Amino acid sequence: MDRIQRANDFLRLIAEISKNGILIDSNLVYSNLITLGTEKKLIDTYFTTWQNRDANNPNIDVFVQPDWKCFCQFKSKNATRDFDDMLKIYIPIDESHIYHGVNKIFDYISRNNISHKSKVATHTRFDDLVIRVDDVEALSDIRKFVENDGYIIEGLIQTNPFAISDGMISFAWDGDLSYNRVVSEWISEYINSMQNNLDAISYDSFIDYVGKQYEEVFEQGQGINSFYRSRKINNSINDLVNYQRITELLLISLQRDSKLSDLYKFYEYVKSPYSKTEAYENIKRLKNKDSLIVEEIPDDVKEAFDYAFLQISTKESPEAAVLRFKKFVKDGNYDLFTRTNGVRALMQETINIPFINRIIYEEQKSALISSSLETLKKYDTIQLGRAIFGVENNDYRSFTSSNGARERLRLWVRPDEVSNVVKNILIEEGYTDIKPYEEYWVFMEMISKLNGKSK
Repeated sequence: MDRIQRANDFLRLIAEISKNGILIDSNLVYSNLITLGTEKKLIDTYFTTWQNRDANNPNIDVFVQPDWKCFCQFKSKNATRDFDDMLKIYIPIDESHIYHGVNKIFDYISRNNISHKSKVATHTRFDDLVIRVDDVEALSDIRKFVENDGYIIEGLIQTNPFAISDGMISFAWDGDLSYNRVVSEWISEYINSMQNNLDAISYDSFIDYVGKQYEEVFEQGQGINSFYRSRKINNSINDLVNYQRITELLLISLQRDSKLSDLYKFYEYVKSPYSKTEAYENIKRLKNKDSLIVEEIPDDVKEAFDYAFLQISTKESPEAAVLRFKKFVKDGNYDLFTRTNGVRALMQETINIPFINRIIYEEQKSALISSSLETLKKYDTIQLGRAIFGVENNDYRSFTSSNGARERLRLWVRPDEVSNVVKNILIEEGYTDIKPYEEYWVFMEMISKLNGKSK
């Protein structure tokens, strides 16, 4: 059975499960996906034997971490690369061939001093043996060895139909996340989106769905913060970039004519420093844009924010509170907030990134506009210009200190934030087609108009 048909059959299997009223989530999809085409049989009985066998091997460490007993890990002693820079090889071997198959493969890798970080699972599955390597040449060497060893070939299980494959083993890149977990999340979301038309589930429809969602989320930024929260991603920007890249690879892998050279091209792209920076800045821009779509802050959210702000300010300082909330917008990490007096629990129940981002922006907007008006009323336009341009150089002295305007501005708006705050205010106020470097002048014009209305 070819790869496309197997993938199609798997999607329909999950659709049939859904028809029986069973909730489809990524865990259910994942558990069915990784055991596709094989019987789930224990192989962790070999873990101790492998550790003893290679105890004195100068090139490889074999171990089971106490907090990660679901895998026996094999790691070359010269492995230094992060997972972000490593390619992934899935070699699915059945129960009767796994012991000697693993010995053969890692003896070869050790003899050739290939840098790698690898693991063997506790049960047979299509990713029971996973090898991560530093470069395309190492991948090619291991692939050739496996495909020229009759014993290993005899024990191979069918590969992942949703990954690039040469027909015997499959390949991927997934950085710090899991390729198969991401695939499972896309499949579960797709199946649930088709609840009213489960009979129409198909391979081609799945490709269309993922492609459309990719465009909306990662290119247009529609609901990107909701997407991030639905995936329970820890580091909002870095992990979203990682998720975006895996989704790109999935779309490449789903093409009927996908081949190993496509993975090589993709790998060169994702490990490029320029590509990493560009992707990071794009996600950051889309997240900020999406966060500002929140029009109204619910009363309970504002009350929770005010309570948490007061608690942190009292215990530490207002500056510490502002920094804590700004870091939360970047990381989405509730551990930033103390458990004392129920602050963290209240945050987790009530607050999310878009709400906090909007509240911070409203505070920044109010601080900048009010301090600008106060300064213009007390002095003149020249003084206001000096004040606004001075902030970028961390000089707030030209703003008036009347009514605490200067200190409030300093509290909420950092020098590297003032430009974006001005741009967002102008966009909200309907100013369009502003030329680069003219934002401050247009903002001063807006303040002058507001000052005129207040007289």
